[in-house]
Amino acid sequence: MATSVTLSSSKLLRLVGQYPAPGGTEMQACPGLAEQVERGDLDSSATRALVEQYVRPLVAKGADTIVLGCTHYAFLEPVIRAVAGPGVVVIDPAAAVARELRRRLTATSLLAPDDAEATERYFTTGDPEQGTRVMSQLLGRPIEVRPV
Repeated sequence: MATSVTLSSSKLLRLVGQYPAPGGTEMQACPGLAEQVERGDLDSSATRALVEQYVRPLVAKGADTIVLGCTHYAFLEPVIRAVAGPGVVVIDPAAAVARELRRRLTATSLLAPDDAEATERYFTTGDPEQGTRVMSQLLGRPIEVRPV
């Protein structure tokens, strides 16, 4: 499951070709899902209907594993799991991506020391008030989003 842009990426297509799944790979574009997350609409009937529209055909084709191919989809993981059912493994690759980022930062001597004080800042090209509301909801804590 990914956005249409991700699924048309030559890097993704090369990766899928390089590591073919034994039963094949079905790529499912999910228009509208990222936008639901960006609105903070994680558990409405409209969001669930979209998830069902994209997940049910995969399960009907025998999918046993669904990979979340968009960072936004992790926030929809509970709904995706519920629709997919207990026989389907849902993989969020975020932890693997974070490990690879750490590896690359270490290899290029760009990783901050372990005792460095962490900071985070959030920016948007959209409405900062909406960004603050949605990001605070998604992260489960108050944050501030600033305009770019």
